[in-house]
Amino acid sequence: MFVADIWLEFLIRVCINLFLKVRSLKWPEIRGQVDSAGLKRSVAVGGTIAEVHYFYSFGGEPFEGYSREPYLIRGRAQDYVLDLPPGTKVRINVNPRSPSQSFLIGP
Repeated sequence: MFVADIWLEFLIRVCINLFLKVRSLKWPEIRGQVDSAGLKRSVAVGGTIAEVHYFYSFGGEPFEGYSREPYLIRGRAQDYVLDLPPGTKVRINVNPRSPSQSFLIGP
């Protein structure tokens, strides 16, 4: 595993998340709830992924989503998931045309 590979994967994941966040800024914000949060080792090269599974309702229908945040430092990822225990209320942007598309903004 090369250090450059780890950085490259991290930067790609950050860019994807930034694109998704910017796209979601036009969507309405609603409240949801964390179902679970945990850490995953990046499959490709290295680093840690903080994964949050959440659920929400939109238009009277239930939906669920996942947030995957990349971290180079495992301790930072651990802090992030510890701040989001099951039951935590979170802010979510939801695509009104396709409510299964959502983006976790934060607590």
